[in-house]
Amino acid sequence: LTAYHPFDGDGMVHMIEGMGGVPLRPQGAIYYLPPNKVDEFSKAAALVEAASLSGQTAVYLMKTPTDASTARAVIDALVLETSNEVNKIEDEVFNGDLGKRALLTRESRAGAMLTKLASYESLFDTSLAAVRDSLEKIKGAAATAAIMNAANVDGNKPTAQESFL
Repeated sequence: LTAYHPFDGDGMVHMIEGMGGVPLRPQGAIYYLPPNKVDEFSKAAALVEAASLSGQTAVYLMKTPTDASTARAVIDALVLETSNEVNKIEDEVFNGDLGKRALLTRESRAGAMLTKLASYESLFDTSLAAVRDSLEKIKGAAATAAIMNAANVDGNKPTAQESFL
């Protein structure tokens, strides 16, 4: 299933991501949605179009066959998305400027990506072990850094890098 929206809309992006969609273009606008989300997306798309002030907002839902090429495109996009998220979380955690709550949020983001990976591994009957391992490591680093941050009582803030070792 391919979803396309020709307008700039962070709300639409967040909605699609919340449904487990995978961006098929680095700039977004074209996404793969799991088949079990078609009805939910269709209802939301109708609401977005109805809410348009100018009446010119269009959201398209195009069903595509799930063949080997589709699976490869989705998996490649998912690996890229996951790698980008791992790098982003890693940079934020190892920067050392985050407090306990922010670190726990990074851990939660990594956990959400792990859940998404698992659903696509099941959907396409494939293993993404290397990507999953990277996510699990950064999730652990964020959790450890949060614990060390909370345990800091002497004013010497431990670095996230120390917590990862």
